[in-house]
Amino acid sequence: MLHGVFTVQGPNGPETLQEQTGTVTSITDTSGSTWSLTVTSSDGTALTYVIDSGTSVDGGENGVSSISKNDTVHVLAVVSNGTADAKQVSDSTVMQANGQSWRPAPPAPPGSSSSSGTTTS
Repeated sequence: MLHGVFTVQGPNGPETLQEQTGTVTSITDTSGSTWSLTVTSSDGTALTYVIDSGTSVDGGENGVSSISKNDTVHVLAVVSNGTADAKQVSDSTVMQANGQSWRPAPPAPPGSSSSSGTTTS
């Protein structure tokens, strides 16, 4: 999925949602607690989102400061009056890097040995 806009039934009526996967082309602190995030999809579509204290970044595991230019992200936002307020941002670049720190090493291929000892008879 590159990007799209759709309508769902929200708690107070219909809500317009915007979803996008792409590369962070800019991230700017606009007020200390509000950030502007621009994401460009592989088809060249650039969309801008507002990130604030109501935005979940990586499921609450990280804050907005973990997002960097050139990271690959997936954004889900509520659009109202022409402004897309990000509700969820998943940064796959950060999640992959974090996974490397705890992921066990893959098993050695059959027939390989890590010992270098030799036996003679």
